[in-house]
Amino acid sequence: VDPRYEVTQDVRAQLKFLEELDRVERRRHEEQERELLLRAAKSRAKTEDPEQAKLKAKAKE
Repeated sequence: VDPRYEVTQDVRAQLKFLEELDRVERRRHEEQERELLLRAAKSRAKTEDPEQAKLKAKAKE
């Protein structure tokens, strides 16, 4: 047994710990996905031609 780990019989605490790990992992994954989408949107905006941007702006009005 690794000395860094503590053997416990407290199933509720173990479950709570694992749920927290899942929550942190999910949050990290969502943050990565959001960053990826923002980066993609920025790069798409840069490569978009100005005429197309004008048409989109006009359509929004």
